[in-house]
Amino acid sequence: MARILVVDDESKVREYFSEFLKREGFDVHTAENGEIAINMTRQGLYYDVILIDLNMPKVDGMAVLRHLV
Repeated sequence: MARILVVDDESKVREYFSEFLKREGFDVHTAENGEIAINMTRQGLYYDVILIDLNMPKVDGMAVLRHLV
């Protein structure tokens, strides 16, 4: 089963994608901002797919992508 991380500062967007993907059988985790997403990956959590909002305050999606590569 694929593990997916949904990163978005808007709770309704996170909830929508999370519920949809869970119904499709995926293991879904969420983060409300880029800083949390980076910390989750630093803890050794591995994700097959990461859906990232590029326009977030403080740590935006591009900063998260730079951390991941």
